[in-house]
Amino acid sequence: MKEYYEEEILGKAYDSRIMRRLLKYAKPYLRYILFALLLIILVTVLKLVNPYIIKNSIDKSINPIETILINNQELRVYYLDEKIPKDILQRYKNIIKDFKSRKYILLEDLNKLSSKDRIIVRFKDINNLKKSALIYFLIILLIFTLTYAQVYILNLTSQKIIFDMRKELFGHILKLPISFFDKNPVGRLVTRVTNDTETLQQMYNSVITSFIVDTFLIFGLSIVMFLLNWKLALICIGSLPIVGYISFVFRKYAREAYRNFRIRLARLNAYLAEHISGVRVTQLFAREKENEKEFKEINDKLLEAQLRNVFVNAIFRPVVSALGSIISALLIFFGGWQIMNNQISFGTLFLFISYLGSFFQPIQDIAEKYDILQDAMASAERIFLLRDEKISIDSPSNPIRLTRIEGKIEFRNVWFAYDKEWVIKDLSFKIEPGEKVAFVGATGAGKTSIINLLTRFYDVQKGEILIDDINIKDVDLYDLRRQISVVLQDVHLFATNILENIRLNRNDIPEEKVIEAAKLVNADKFIRELPQGYYTPVQERGATLSAGQRQLIAFARALVFEPKILILDEATANIDTQTEKLIQDAIEKVTQGRTSIIIAHRLSTIKKVDTIYVMHKGRIVEKGNHQELIRKRGIYYHLYKLQSLNYANK
Repeated sequence: MKEYYEEEILGKAYDSRIMRRLLKYAKPYLRYILFALLLIILVTVLKLVNPYIIKNSIDKSINPIETILINNQELRVYYLDEKIPKDILQRYKNIIKDFKSRKYILLEDLNKLSSKDRIIVRFKDINNLKKSALIYFLIILLIFTLTYAQVYILNLTSQKIIFDMRKELFGHILKLPISFFDKNPVGRLVTRVTNDTETLQQMYNSVITSFIVDTFLIFGLSIVMFLLNWKLALICIGSLPIVGYISFVFRKYAREAYRNFRIRLARLNAYLAEHISGVRVTQLFAREKENEKEFKEINDKLLEAQLRNVFVNAIFRPVVSALGSIISALLIFFGGWQIMNNQISFGTLFLFISYLGSFFQPIQDIAEKYDILQDAMASAERIFLLRDEKISIDSPSNPIRLTRIEGKIEFRNVWFAYDKEWVIKDLSFKIEPGEKVAFVGATGAGKTSIINLLTRFYDVQKGEILIDDINIKDVDLYDLRRQISVVLQDVHLFATNILENIRLNRNDIPEEKVIEAAKLVNADKFIRELPQGYYTPVQERGATLSAGQRQLIAFARALVFEPKILILDEATANIDTQTEKLIQDAIEKVTQGRTSIIIAHRLSTIKKVDTIYVMHKGRIVEKGNHQELIRKRGIYYHLYKLQSLNYANK
């Protein structure tokens, strides 16, 4: 079995093969992603337009000063509107002059106008400012609306993609053979379906679109800056490699710090889960202080990793901010020099400074998205390794359908091994329809393996198993397991109510049928005494119910599905004598008219079965009913005498 479930596995930063598989999940929602991408581009363009509106307002309304050359002398002037009232022209005729049929006033003379006259003279500028402010406000509203729509569509799409992926992955896990779960921890499988898919959700939600938008933004800003002023543009663009290098170097250290933090957090969580679930053992052996000391050591290492993570990020942002300030200072110096030389306007300098922040952001975003992409590649690799795990036990391509069976079972020369050592060796026996048989023997004799093979949790290496003279490998797997019910020693109850635990959320099984089955196995009485009867919630693994009560619920569950073959695996091993009597009565009822196989620990519970098979090291060494085996004075006789002596001593 492959070892691919370690949380520390990081994978490649980019794997084209994995990315192609990931994009297949996005294909059904491609139009939504493209629409969201279009909205992001529109929002980006609008964010670039707003500073340009301010630039125009500065140059054309707030500070609409022009430089003209008269008699080889540069004059900074303000041109008057043609609709200026004549009385103002008459009042200030000594400072209002003409140049090429356009009336102007020197900048230093503008303050000589009264406040009222200045408002009249600059009415057009004030009006333009109002229009610009309104347009600016409308663009902000439009940005808000488009951003809301884009975020909603992208999040909805990514959630739908992850929903499909989780559904497919969980469905695949349910079909994997039991041997797979024997070798892979359940906790890490849960992590694949939850944490790893959540990491992919972040990739679908931000990385794919951000790479496109950030690239578009860098090129767009570069073109606009060069069109405005190539000298100032070179200052900004020249800083890109520096910002990029700093961003990726710091992201490397940040990633290592975060990875170390994540590993130590996983260890802390594992320690907590183990010791909280085992708190009874801790208290019983007075291990509280020792456990607190161990927890403190793990917690200290987690704190150290977290502080390292904080330290790296605390340095990164000020460094980038300081670099931005240095570039801003250079822009102000060289831009101010160009303003003084009448090469650019003040609004153009403002626009460059405004664009500078937007110019650095894509580089930082790409560095951050690179981390998300690397995490996503690692998560996707683990998910696809799980998804590609072969379903080794499945229905054949053209299965034989079992709608009704008689219940005849036959093992023919069956050999089976979980790994290399044979657990079942050349096993052959027949069970007739309606017959009750029991398998007994020491631990490791191969009793439970017979159940695993009959239900096709595992497949035999040699020989064949037949039901009604049909090889179970030729039968539809769903049909096969629908004909068999198994009551295990360790009953698993789900976190729902009693009713749903019996019928396993099968709505086609009416409540009346559930109650009838519960009455038949002597479970109805204690169920009705519960606070909410059949609707009483069941805690995790049925913690609030006794072992006997859980066993009776398991009998009701087995009965309600009306199987033709019933298997009881150590069903009375861990219960008290009084409950055992109830279960014995239940066994008598549920085995009527069914082929029944009982894996017995207490030999006193199988005296009435038709045939008892005594197993030893994977083989049947004795066969017969209770009385016949006692008379043989073989292995069964000695086991029975030993148990009888133990019970007598108790």
